[in-house]
Amino acid sequence: MRSFIICLFLFACLPKLWSAPLEKNRWHDFEGLIADKQAHVSIYVEQDGKISGKVCYAAKKPELVLQGKLEGDQLDFSVFNREKPVAQFSGKITSSDADRMEGDWKELDTKDIIILRLTYIASCGGDANHRYTSVDVADSVAEAFMQTAVTRILAKDKQWVSQHVFYPLETSYLGKKGVTIRNAAQLLAAYDKIFYPEYVARLRSVCFCGLFHNYRGLMVGRGELWIGQVPSASGKKPRLVINGVVN
Repeated sequence: MRSFIICLFLFACLPKLWSAPLEKNRWHDFEGLIADKQAHVSIYVEQDGKISGKVCYAAKKPELVLQGKLEGDQLDFSVFNREKPVAQFSGKITSSDADRMEGDWKELDTKDIIILRLTYIASCGGDANHRYTSVDVADSVAEAFMQTAVTRILAKDKQWVSQHVFYPLETSYLGKKGVTIRNAAQLLAAYDKIFYPEYVARLRSVCFCGLFHNYRGLMVGRGELWIGQVPSASGKKPRLVINGVVN
């Protein structure tokens, strides 16, 4: 009896090795290496198990689209570049030390097969054709604005950044948290303390597809920069702004 109880205890303490299903009607994001290149894979799972999504690389390669099916714990999809099939994946979503996408990634041009292990990053809401439902613009427009904002920060374009921040902005600098920047003049005066070199460096390798979003807006990286939507001054078309700097 004692041996049986010990076996039950050991079994309960083992890490989870079974397959974990992806929640339907949501976006799921994974990151890792594909053929030694840092990649981000976003998958939307519909109610019937049909999946769609994107593959993008930190190295600024062309953004690829994926289509496939989730049946039980089996995940299969094809990857396309401008409607041309370029890769296929067959595998599972598993949970062990971390949630992962694991399986075989086959490059169709070289016939190379790569053992793929991508780590789960986050899930968020949205629709299959409109991920960023927190803003009333096309996904491509929202991602383009985020990329422009990061590019301007990297270029130290202080005027552009100050004109595209929504005030008041809650941020921090010089170890002070909860600092309120109330207007463009205050931001320009404190710019180098807010956008200091170590913070800016973290923005250099971020990916601009598959951004996490919620009621606050969209974030890039691990939440270093947020954008959102506010009414325009004229009351006409809403505009995108930087509404969060988490440094």
